[in-house]
Amino acid sequence: MKDIKFRAWDNTQNKMLVVLNGVNDEDCIPDGTLPYADVSEWPEVYELMQFTGLTDKKGKEIFEGDVVKYECEDDLKVENGKVITAMQTFLVPIAFKDGMFQGEWKNGRGRVSWELARNLKQGEVIGNIYQSPELLQGEE
Repeated sequence: MKDIKFRAWDNTQNKMLVVLNGVNDEDCIPDGTLPYADVSEWPEVYELMQFTGLTDKKGKEIFEGDVVKYECEDDLKVENGKVITAMQTFLVPIAFKDGMFQGEWKNGRGRVSWELARNLKQGEVIGNIYQSPELLQGEE
């Protein structure tokens, strides 16, 4: 069974917090954590991100909002009836879209989307869209 975990980006303090389920404000709350009730009460302050249930090639948990460095073979062109391929590296932001966790990036032919669960063998989390927005510069 998949662990249900959340984290939240605090827009006021510009830091990532671990979201605790089943914890009340009166409980002892460690630094860097936040009760789930606070996140739902203040949606303009916190950006909630769910754990995908998956890990990258190094065993790091992948959450919505993470940026995954993904390497794969990409078809570059066809010459004399043969497809010429090369290894390509993509920086892929993770989001929940169309009922699944997926990544989306631009290549020379347009935007590409893929289901995260099927395409992660070469992936590695290298940051997230809040703490490392420079990773996606030029993606718009």
